[in-house]
Amino acid sequence: MHRANARASSACQNARITTVLRLKIDEFSVKVRDAGVADNEEDYVQPVWAGVIPVTTTLGVPQADPRLAADIAMPDYLAKITV
Repeated sequence: MHRANARASSACQNARITTVLRLKIDEFSVKVRDAGVADNEEDYVQPVWAGVIPVTTTLGVPQADPRLAADIAMPDYLAKITV
C-alpha cells in the first residue's frame, strides 16, 4: 500500500483539527552570511558576543514507530536513502 493511501484517513482528521494562523508582517529583517562576521568597526567596542552559529540540515537514521506492526518493512524508496 502506498503511504499516501495508508495515511489518507488520518490526514483528513488532522485537517479537521488543525488551526491555521495568518499574520500580516509589515516589515522584517534577516541577516544571511556565507562566511564569518562582518560587523561595523564601531560595533567591536561593544561588550557583547559576536559570532556565527552554523545551522545545518542532515538526514538521520530512520526510526520506525514503536507501535508499527513487526511485519511491516520499510519501503525500498526510504531504505535507499543514505545517511
